[in-house]
Amino acid sequence: MTRKSRIAALLAVLVLAGLAGGWAVWWHVAAGRFATSIDLWIAARRAEGYKIEAQRDPIEGFPFRLKTRIAAPSAAAGDGSWTWSGPDLAIDAPAWSPLSIGFAMPGAHRVLAQGHQYEVEAKTAEGLLSLATDGRLDRFRLTAGGISAQEPGRGAATIDSLYATLGQPAPDASAAIAASLAFDLGAETIALPPDPRLALGATIDHVAASGRLEGPPPRGFDAVSLAAWRDAGGAVDLNLMGLAWGPLKLSGSGTFSLDDQLRPLAAANTSVQGATETLQAVADAGLMKSGDAQLAALGLALLADGQGRVKVPLTAQDGELRSGPLKLAKLQPIVR
Repeated sequence: MTRKSRIAALLAVLVLAGLAGGWAVWWHVAAGRFATSIDLWIAARRAEGYKIEAQRDPIEGFPFRLKTRIAAPSAAAGDGSWTWSGPDLAIDAPAWSPLSIGFAMPGAHRVLAQGHQYEVEAKTAEGLLSLATDGRLDRFRLTAGGISAQEPGRGAATIDSLYATLGQPAPDASAAIAASLAFDLGAETIALPPDPRLALGATIDHVAASGRLEGPPPRGFDAVSLAAWRDAGGAVDLNLMGLAWGPLKLSGSGTFSLDDQLRPLAAANTSVQGATETLQAVADAGLMKSGDAQLAALGLALLADGQGRVKVPLTAQDGELRSGPLKLAKLQPIVR
């Protein structure tokens, strides 16, 4: 080997060693950011009043991945109105993008809400969590499948698949009421336990909703928490909602909140297919008088287009659900 060749080889070794050393330094910096982002997010939720239990393992995965595990995680509302506990949470991110965090948590989950306990099993459950540098949830994406949920002593409900995308918009000082959460949710083939009150059948083919939550999110689903959310300007703006359940096919958009008695307060524009069949099914189940169903079906048939679609404006106010002057149902407080 000539002298020039030896120098070139030595330089190559030095460059590679420098790159390796630089990458090792970068990996440890990224691991620190990765750990800090997780800890910041947990601390922020605790500061909001939520009870979070999360024991994080040391960061591993050198040289290209950042991996950790949170053993037996759990979360609860500050007032105890709901709790959740689940299986170990596996977390993984590329070293070059430590704030884009993948996670997986298939297995058994336990949910307690409003005095009811649910045992949930998910064959698959994985997603992506993108955090902003200030610890804000920039984007959350979850997909799950093969889901069963059961309350002790009752039949199980199953869901073939579901997805949820959530995000916290960046703070907007000009907004009168800040949007605290943007969402896009959906589920396919929901099989409910048999119940004669399910006039449209025990299988919901599709349900979806996308929009945003206005105002700070409620701390729980009890009357006090929901009233505080309402008083702070809380509302749900739905850009799109969809439902396919038996003969009923519904889509639309609207705004929803709660009145002073915690009854639904809403204004929505919907498009409905299968209205006649739906009304007949409701009457057959004894949930509506047959004469009222026939009269409503006749009126809707006159408004239908060539494909059987009916544009139906809906309002919920003063404890009544109405479509124009037609009273459809009496509304009760969603909690007491």
